[in-house]
Amino acid sequence: MLDERHGTWDVLVSVWGKSTEGGAVGVSVAFPYLPTSLGHVLSAPMRRPEPGPPAATLGQNYPNPYNPETWIPFAPGKEAEVVIRIYDTRGALVRRLSPGRLPAGNYSDRGRAVHWVGRNSLGERVPSGVYFYYLTAGEFAATRRLLITK
Repeated sequence: MLDERHGTWDVLVSVWGKSTEGGAVGVSVAFPYLPTSLGHVLSAPMRRPEPGPPAATLGQNYPNPYNPETWIPFAPGKEAEVVIRIYDTRGALVRRLSPGRLPAGNYSDRGRAVHWVGRNSLGERVPSGVYFYYLTAGEFAATRRLLITK
């Protein structure tokens, strides 16, 4: 039977038989599942969860490896100040890229992703190698690796 208050299904299963003395014996159990005629059990219909805020993500840069430029895709889960810092393998800061305060959304195409041309904060080309980019957007933070080839 459908419980209109909670929007779930309850199935009452009753099993009856005879006792050794000839009397009727039985048990009834309510399940929140709908048994099928094949013996499988299907979950009851469920309410859709309320949509929450979109998840914040940091995508892999593309192309990777790259020379001489790359795009760094991301999606802040909510409006936030977005900053991307690029580090070398020693942990030294190479470049800080700050697109500013951005609304929640998907910044993955070349027109919206952060663009880096492989130069340090002095404008000098960085050497080939492995680098790490670290994104902060409000409370969200993530790191990924990129590779520059020449």
